[in-house]
Amino acid sequence: MDINYKIKKAAAYMKHYGPEKLAKKAIGKLMDRDDYGTGYTQLVPGEEELFYQRSRHFEKMPLISILVPVYNPPRTYFKEMLLSVLNQTYFHWQLCLVDAGTNKLRGLVEELVDGDERVCYKEIDNAGIAGNTNEALKMARGEYIALLDNDDTLSPDALYHIVEMINAEEADCLYSDEDKMDGDGQKFFCPHIKPDYNPVLLQSNNYICHLFAAKTELAREVGGFDSEYDGAQDYDFILKCTEKAEKVSHVKRILYHWRTHESSTSSNPLSKMYAYEAGKKAIEAHLERVGKSGSVKMLDDLGFYRVDYEEGNADDNADGGLPGVQIVVTGVRNSEKAQNYFRYIRNNTLYDNLKLCAMGEPDADRLEGCECDYICVLNGGTKMSDKKWLFKLIACAENENADAVAAKLLVKQAFPLCEAVNRTFIVYSGDDYIDAFGRQRTSAGKPEWYKGNFNRNILQCNVRTVPKNAVLLRREEYMRLIAEKWVSGEDAVYVYEPGVELYR
Repeated sequence: MDINYKIKKAAAYMKHYGPEKLAKKAIGKLMDRDDYGTGYTQLVPGEEELFYQRSRHFEKMPLISILVPVYNPPRTYFKEMLLSVLNQTYFHWQLCLVDAGTNKLRGLVEELVDGDERVCYKEIDNAGIAGNTNEALKMARGEYIALLDNDDTLSPDALYHIVEMINAEEADCLYSDEDKMDGDGQKFFCPHIKPDYNPVLLQSNNYICHLFAAKTELAREVGGFDSEYDGAQDYDFILKCTEKAEKVSHVKRILYHWRTHESSTSSNPLSKMYAYEAGKKAIEAHLERVGKSGSVKMLDDLGFYRVDYEEGNADDNADGGLPGVQIVVTGVRNSEKAQNYFRYIRNNTLYDNLKLCAMGEPDADRLEGCECDYICVLNGGTKMSDKKWLFKLIACAENENADAVAAKLLVKQAFPLCEAVNRTFIVYSGDDYIDAFGRQRTSAGKPEWYKGNFNRNILQCNVRTVPKNAVLLRREEYMRLIAEKWVSGEDAVYVYEPGVELYR
């Protein structure tokens, strides 16, 4: 990407957020730096593989209708998008082009497709991005639809791997990993290697984004695209589809290339502020539909959100209106130290319906007669930064029907040669992930302000495991984890709640 453009982008970020946040963002980018640009060719299928894909016959060969609303894209970008569809190794597709722009592209389409009847082109008056996409949805004849922007491109094996996953898992909705490319379509960067379906993360950010496909019947059942959310109409649509889907599958491959240029949201988030307000509204509507209580706020980084779950009222403690909690303090064997820490907990916890006990390691026998709803495990000496920390963990567990909710766990260490100065590092967050080349990455040991890969350290999300410290568990899940030596349950629901920060 042009250096002058990078400078402009940095200047815009600093103007909006200030120099300190710009510096932290730059350092965070350096921490996340990888060799994706130079190693990209390792991930591109070779001609032999593409030849095999073209000749493969699946048991299910669904027609995939690709919806592309068109509005005055640069002709070069549009041409590259169209060619990326024509070059798909899976042949059973329909391209639905709805041109609502002032500079119609019929001539270019006819020149490129050369009579290919799989390409359907329609000119309409501009009805807004949602309305234009709905016109494309009306044209769809396929069993599945897929979404593609008019200036982005698909990898040649994109539909092949979508159909491969449909055959493997009979999914109602599917999504793939993605990356970004420069305006010339020559440099690829910023790979987004996504987790498997993560409904709590989807309330924090439209991490699914591209490439997204869904059954056409489902797309129509949810009402298509709502103009009330223009700018975030895809986000609203994805939320509605995943709410009703029985199976949401993740294709673990980069199949979509999101083009960056000066007016694109992918490159300059500040260019479309209205889109982020629409995203907030889409999440609020989602929470109401699924019966969750909470308010949505936009985070400093645009496109990322937080749900503040509706908490119980401390006045309910007296009549037993709040869930009972047993706090298990581990690692404290000295009775006096345990009592001192119990006093610290009560003085720093705005929650009365709780009991405390201490033990060396989490143990089931000691709690055999426990009738509480939740068990919270804390290592002795863990500090709280907010007296409502327990309320927040419980509110998250209740709204997400979670078996366990883990707080963000930090550790303070004295600066070398100066004991009075502390540095704070991450011990546990929701940011463990596999990069584009299959390498394990983690935020453990990084400074507390580090936001993680695609901001995962600061986003509520589902996680696969929970630690033995700073975690709230339903009583049944605590007992099961003890019996199974803390091996995660296959169907258990675990959530990371970064709104609760505890310090070791």
